[in-house]
Amino acid sequence: MVAVIAILVLSIRVYGGIAQVQEDLRAGRIDSVAAVENMALGVFSPKYVDDLMYRQRGFVKCLTPVVSLLKFYGPRIGSRAKAALWMLFSRPELPNSYLSPSGRFRVHYATDRRDAVPREDRDEDGVPDFVEEVASAFDSAYVLEVEILGYPEPIKDGGAGGDDAWDVYLHDLGPLSSYGFTNPERRIGHSSTSYIEMDNDFKDPVFPTKGLDAVRITAAHEFFHMIHYTYYGGSGWEWWMEISSTWMEDVAYDEVNDYYNYLSFFFEHPEVPLNRQDGAHEYGASVFAHFLEERFGRDIIRRIWEQIGRTQRIDLGVWEGVLPGGWKEAMGEFALWNYFTGSRAVPGEFYEEGAYYPEVRLAGEHTALPDSGGGTVPYLASVYHRFLPGGGGIGLLLSLQEPDAWWGWLVGKSYGRVEWWPVGDGKATARGYPDLTWIGAVGATGGRYRYRFQASYDTSAGDTAGTSARYSLAQAIPNPFSSDEGMLVIPFSLGKAGRVRIEIYTILGQLVWRLEEDRPVGSGRVIWDGCNLEGEPVASGIYIYLFRSGEFRKMGKVAVVR
Repeated sequence: MVAVIAILVLSIRVYGGIAQVQEDLRAGRIDSVAAVENMALGVFSPKYVDDLMYRQRGFVKCLTPVVSLLKFYGPRIGSRAKAALWMLFSRPELPNSYLSPSGRFRVHYATDRRDAVPREDRDEDGVPDFVEEVASAFDSAYVLEVEILGYPEPIKDGGAGGDDAWDVYLHDLGPLSSYGFTNPERRIGHSSTSYIEMDNDFKDPVFPTKGLDAVRITAAHEFFHMIHYTYYGGSGWEWWMEISSTWMEDVAYDEVNDYYNYLSFFFEHPEVPLNRQDGAHEYGASVFAHFLEERFGRDIIRRIWEQIGRTQRIDLGVWEGVLPGGWKEAMGEFALWNYFTGSRAVPGEFYEEGAYYPEVRLAGEHTALPDSGGGTVPYLASVYHRFLPGGGGIGLLLSLQEPDAWWGWLVGKSYGRVEWWPVGDGKATARGYPDLTWIGAVGATGGRYRYRFQASYDTSAGDTAGTSARYSLAQAIPNPFSSDEGMLVIPFSLGKAGRVRIEIYTILGQLVWRLEEDRPVGSGRVIWDGCNLEGEPVASGIYIYLFRSGEFRKMGKVAVVR
């Protein structure tokens, strides 16, 4: 993906509505049926809501989650709500239709009254150019998502809408403040048929992206929802549907970057679980799919959906067989990547477009030491604390509830240099970094986890005069290193006999190799053959080696070439 030089990011404001309903549901003030009813009523028939705060005010990118939940809860929805939401339980009726050039999509439209599309017809073929652009956008979405990326076709609707083509209905959705939605219609096995409704001109001031750019990203987004309903025809994955469909827009139209408009919903709230669905957070959290693609390759998104389709489960545990290292390692790396955005972005590392992303919000900035604090972090969320010890050392004592659920990092900055290394429960020390940030990420799939920290000046931290005379770590040799030409040697010296631990990480923080054993006092060395823990040769690139013994800790870098 290539970032544009500049982009206007609008201030998207969301009030009440879906977010308020979800908050009341989490607090136990309403049950799930009332929540679904009021979410749908707050958008589509606001005069019928139980509370004025449930009326949706402000832009909601896609209403598929609301419609999906409504259909799933259909048999339990009250007759009053169902009558007010009648328009979602039957197909729209529009006077005209146009079959796309591929014959795969039928676009339904009107040329007068509120739902009228722009009437310009430059080729004078009797079909408005806007309708032809919509049809072309959906044909392009099919080519990308099915023929190139390998996703399955959506299942056919059995002739509903006039024939077996997938149906797209163009309405004035400006009053709903939404680009569009995909409506699941009929269950067939584990799948659902569906049809799409989207705006009729994309001119409303509420839309952050307008015109044909909005048409194209909405086509890519909503067609991917049709595919989602082929994998899994029920409810429960709405948050991931929105994350992955918003990501798909950028795969299809990298230059548009509509997702930039929602990133602050995520980066301002790293303490919110990844799977939060409130009409805003899930669109900012689309950055998670960008992380997965850039870290593990584009196919991982498809493999996750295939796993959902195979298991037909809605628990987060189904991802464990797909995510390399599971949720814990994925969330640990994700939290690290999310630090390096905006002015903190490192050229050539982490997100390709990270310089254009907002900066993640810090939970605290600690300028006077000693200092202490703590809090709780829910599952699939993270926390960031910044310490400014000046040029001296810092001692950081971390106490983590259920340490195995956490993945932590320290990021040190010193006069234009930035380094990062993993830390866990217990004491961590560092010296020579006037700017230090602790990142704590929870990789568990449920619950809330407490953390405490005590930070103080530590004159013995890291490579101090009292320690460096007895302990040392030399530069690995050769550097650059090729396993075809021998072994990598990492020399060190111990001030006293003890346990040594050395770990080798990719530049992005993935552990590839470790060694832990007792060593005698004096000089020693560690030998590495260039293979990972599975015995496979590592790829070319820059690697970080972290050496620890007692209170001594030091790191270095080595280039591996193949």
